[in-house]
Amino acid sequence: MMNFSYTLTPSLKQELENIQRTRNKILVELIPPKAELEIQWEETLLRIHDLLKLSGENLKKSQIVDSLTFSQKKKDPRQFQTVLSYKNVYDLIRQNWKLNPQKLQAKDIEALFKTVPAFKADTKGVAHVVEFIQVNPEHPVVQAALALILFSSITPQNQENLPISILFSTVFLYKSGFDFRDNVNIAEFIIEDLSRFQELLSGALRDKNLSSYLEYFSQNIALQAERILKKIEKGPIQSSMPNHFYQISERQKSILSLLNRPGLKITNKTVQQYFKVSQITASRDLVKLATLGLIFSAGKGRSVYYTKI
Repeated sequence: MMNFSYTLTPSLKQELENIQRTRNKILVELIPPKAELEIQWEETLLRIHDLLKLSGENLKKSQIVDSLTFSQKKKDPRQFQTVLSYKNVYDLIRQNWKLNPQKLQAKDIEALFKTVPAFKADTKGVAHVVEFIQVNPEHPVVQAALALILFSSITPQNQENLPISILFSTVFLYKSGFDFRDNVNIAEFIIEDLSRFQELLSGALRDKNLSSYLEYFSQNIALQAERILKKIEKGPIQSSMPNHFYQISERQKSILSLLNRPGLKITNKTVQQYFKVSQITASRDLVKLATLGLIFSAGKGRSVYYTKI
């Protein structure tokens, strides 16, 4: 049973209103698809970098790029797998939980993190947490804050579990459309003042009162929303990737067109047969589209298939 209390203080309510206003501006901001793709890709690199740093892995952005684009010459298998697992979880959150009104279950969380080696949590504990958060739903930002701290309360507080708690928290922001166009990064503000975060977390868990922690979380989400808005308003960014990385071929565009029908799935073999190309060429096309986040992969081995949503 969750034995925590909190109050929606005037300061917290004000921050939630600020977040709502900034979010609305982000949603209506006009931005070319290629520019948005570049911003989202750079944010993906930053999100993975920050999660790795919190888990004790200080990889350079270039190393993360190598892992995600399968171009790394000398791979550390463990680091390579961790990078891909974090990217996979973000993709699954966006694919399965963005604006999803369905109530979260413990089994959903376990399915989400099954590819993350560090994920170890008691099923009953996870069930209590998701029930506590959803029994009387608060503002999505409050839900996300609760998810982070309550998940931390049922797992050992160490470097491996903090990234998992952050990813779990992120689900609740995506569920209600507070992902700021796929750019939200909870790990960023935690890294900026890790000692302050740990102090608030420990105090809240000790005193069973989450009010100060909720204010801290919402203040930082408000600041991050403003940062994202400024980045979008500013326009073209200095990308870490060459321009051709974001360009897709006519065949790749055709693959996306095939997937326009809701619910349609496509496989490597389908691409081979439809476009008269080799297995390797079909694989390169599909991996490129999946890396850019334009399609999603599911299944394993020969059962892998791709969808647009």
